[in-house]
Amino acid sequence: MTPGAAAWRRFRRHRPAVLGAGLAALVTVATLAAPVLAPHGPTAILDPIALQLRPPSPAHPLGTDALSRDVYSRVLHGARVSLTVGVAAAALATIVAGAVGLAAGLLGPRTDAALMRSVDVLLALPRLLVVMTAVALWESLPLAALVGLLGATGWFALSRLVRSRVRELAAADFVTAAVALGADRLRLARHLLPHVGATLVVGATLDVGNIILLEAGLSFLGLGVAPPTPTWGGMILEGRSLMFNAPWVALGPGVALLLTVLAFNLVGDGLRDALDPRHRGAGLA
Repeated sequence: MTPGAAAWRRFRRHRPAVLGAGLAALVTVATLAAPVLAPHGPTAILDPIALQLRPPSPAHPLGTDALSRDVYSRVLHGARVSLTVGVAAAALATIVAGAVGLAAGLLGPRTDAALMRSVDVLLALPRLLVVMTAVALWESLPLAALVGLLGATGWFALSRLVRSRVRELAAADFVTAAVALGADRLRLARHLLPHVGATLVVGATLDVGNIILLEAGLSFLGLGVAPPTPTWGGMILEGRSLMFNAPWVALGPGVALLLTVLAFNLVGDGLRDALDPRHRGAGLA
């Protein structure tokens, strides 16, 4: 059995991870099909008098908000913002973490020390505070800028894991043989990249959930994507004062946020157990 087939078999036996993968797939499909599945536009004001704060019904499965907008439609369209930010920022952070980790592990002790001490300093900075400070400098933060900001502040810890894995592999026979044959640093990095792929994949998957949660927190504080674009955090903020009179306004996006973050965390845990032999058997049913 190939290593890939063995990893896939271990992943399939990890029931929480399979459940998480199903939830993540459901959220992804719902996000891509939001224009088709949503009965109304995300900012459409239906009837300011008759449909204001209507409870869930067959016509409005998650009710309506204070502006008579359909909460179900807004949750679906809000998922597009959350997943776009989460996946894109996690991909950016993973690329930077892989590059820095490989450079630290391959370019000698001086480069290693300089890069890792820089990472230590960056890790000492509270990420949320840094992001909030940077976001506050923009009057209206574009989505691309938010992705770049969250990605640029999310690679520090993962780069250390990649660097540690590269240092472990430095004594491997294939690395010794490659050096003996005259392989340069770039060629060594190409040989090592598949071996650190598991670390990068697991880190990226877990980071998606963390970034989605962070984006929701920023939107809840009024620092995320500007209204009227629907975001889960912004919708929770709008429904905060209505928890006793119209709890469905906040519960819809809140449950969607909870299930999405949980799904990606479960998938990340399952991938870690499946791809890392040291975790083999952990979490298996």
